Amino acid sequence: MARRKKNTKKLTQVGPLEYKGWKIEDSCWFPVNWESRIHLGTILTFYPEDNIEPAVQVLDMTHGGYRTIPFRYIFDDSKKAKLFRKKEFAK
Repeated sequence: MARRKKNTKKLTQVGPLEYKGWKIEDSCWFPVNWESRIHLGTILTFYPEDNIEPAVQVLDMTHGGYRTIPFRYIFDDSKKAKLFRKKEFAK
């Protein structure tokens, strides 16, 4: 007996394709509060009108998984992300 064709839904884009010079599928470096390492990721979605502050969803290439982080946490260089981490999370 022949199998039925699966009904697949195409994902729709939620937010804008570009935000403050960053585009979807750009690579970025970002710090994580509970880890000392800097992570490398790929931008998936922008949330410019978030309740707390503008955010971005990132696919974490270093440790896997999806992360939604504040927009100010993404950088194009790992050294900039390390300096930001020292200033932001040092307490």
